[in-house]
Amino acid sequence: MKAEKYVPESNPFVDRCREQRRRSWGRHPRTLPDAPSSAASSDPRSARLTLGRAVGRAAMVCIAGFASLISLKTLAQHPTHAVHPLMTKEGPIVRCQMLNLPSSAAVVTPLAIQSPMMEQQPNQLIELPAGAPPIRVLRFLPNATMEQSVVPAVNDGGRPAIEVSIEGSTQSYRRWLLADDPDRNRLTSYIGGWRFMSVADRAERDALFKLFETEFTRDPMLIVSRTGGGGGRRLAIHVDDVQSLDDLGGKIRVRKFYPDYAMDRTTSIPINQSDRRRNPAALVDIEHDGVTETRWVFAKFPGFQSRESDQLPYQVTLDCPAESASNVPDFALVTVGRQTIEVWQRDAGATTSRPLDQDAAIAIPNSQYRFRVSKFVPSARMVEVYRSVEKGKGGPALEIEYVDAAGTTSRLWLELGHNRTVGTPVGSMMVTFDNKEKDAPQGIHP
Repeated sequence: MKAEKYVPESNPFVDRCREQRRRSWGRHPRTLPDAPSSAASSDPRSARLTLGRAVGRAAMVCIAGFASLISLKTLAQHPTHAVHPLMTKEGPIVRCQMLNLPSSAAVVTPLAIQSPMMEQQPNQLIELPAGAPPIRVLRFLPNATMEQSVVPAVNDGGRPAIEVSIEGSTQSYRRWLLADDPDRNRLTSYIGGWRFMSVADRAERDALFKLFETEFTRDPMLIVSRTGGGGGRRLAIHVDDVQSLDDLGGKIRVRKFYPDYAMDRTTSIPINQSDRRRNPAALVDIEHDGVTETRWVFAKFPGFQSRESDQLPYQVTLDCPAESASNVPDFALVTVGRQTIEVWQRDAGATTSRPLDQDAAIAIPNSQYRFRVSKFVPSARMVEVYRSVEKGKGGPALEIEYVDAAGTTSRLWLELGHNRTVGTPVGSMMVTFDNKEKDAPQGIHP
């Protein structure tokens, strides 16, 4: 089966979102549009975040997620790939952390480029500890956008994938979604939100549908696992209680929980604006081998990292669905046994479910648009590559070459401000592409 390639098109949703941001944000273009006042920012990255891609990669409307019954991991409330610009007085770095070694053994290497404003091929070799093969930096793109390809996987070794098409009278938009992948299983816009999930059988389907019905009323939870997979614990949030993670070899304590997190712009201190779950966040302490690390965890931004946190080998996710600031429908597309697909819809307080045939058009309430599942691949692998675009239409991206667990030379793209975990012949490794401030101040806020 030939790989299906998605190439970004002129996007009416992005155009309208940009226009709305210009009108509503005024002189503060990097403040979230639903911030209740100019005195506080509910974005954990504050002015460092640019919401450049409103459909699929970043959203004006944040639609909540709920946990997978199989892996006990949260389906993130918000896509994590926002555009991170390179900041003044900073130089880009590559950070490599072997997960079987302490964080002090991490290799932090400045990126060998002439200018962060130019496309370059550094061909830079980065040596790794513990006998791991080195990685090589191949390409740096200052302004890049992603292209997707879906390749069928053999022996059910992949995940289900669908192509969602949103269509209007004169314009349309397409995107591939990969089931149960927090970064690639959702599409959000000002007219609605879509999530794609898979279950093994009808029993799991019924249990997941119950979670869908109650996700805005159930108690918030933390989901803790080893970075790169392994283990997985769901913990109730009890402020100041120390909870042991015996199977994971650590402890965790929730110091604060804010249903409506914001950053006071005058004092730069995190505050809670209300009891409504508009931007849920938790401040947690994680202890492992005598080392304690403090990090903020955001329901809307599961991939968020501050500069000095996330060194310990744990992934902590806040499972707390966030209330939408707008009255838009929420769709969940669920495949049962990788054979049939259902559409679950929540709109104006009512929840419905029904079978969905491929290419059947579904009207999107309160809009002139409709959507359909145009393609379905029961077992697929998604390939993402990046290409250069005009300044302001993308973010920095880096292509690296590494040796995977099977000893095969592989390539990987990294977006600025994000990390990826890969297998190597000597264990899992987390690779991060990020800014590095000179004499950066320490603290819990990025």
